[in-house]
Amino acid sequence: MSIEVVRGDIFAARTQTVAFGLSAAGRLPVAPVYTHLHDRHPVFVSEYRRRARAGQLPPGALWVWRDGTPWIAALILRETPQGSARPRFAEAALMALYQQSQREGLRSVALLPGVDALEWPAFEALARQWAPLIGLPLMIYREYGSGTVNAANPDSA
Repeated sequence: MSIEVVRGDIFAARTQTVAFGLSAAGRLPVAPVYTHLHDRHPVFVSEYRRRARAGQLPPGALWVWRDGTPWIAALILRETPQGSARPRFAEAALMALYQQSQREGLRSVALLPGVDALEWPAFEALARQWAPLIGLPLMIYREYGSGTVNAANPDSA
């Protein structure tokens, strides 16, 4: 279906599910968006840590937490919180989103992959490749801005 690349506050997205690129280590990266995630959804963060430490979230996995609104999805894009998001893990996570979206009951997804500027082009290319197959409205946040209105990204088209 459609893919839209935006900048802004993912917590203001009007989607059923918000998804974050996370690590298999169970620790959140050091960034304002993850501090806000922890403050807004501490139970999700606690369960994410528990599952990761139990080895239930390998790189490339998708996990959907439905105990709140919006639902929160974890796409496991890296092995450690500070490591790089490897393209093979990103592709495996997008494939998991494709394979599991119907079973999970997903209708729309806002995704903050948490990749840096060097990793962004590869991730965006993979997302554009998988978006038609996933078949959901997909809003990808290139940058997080707390409290900012979601704006189309002028750099992508």
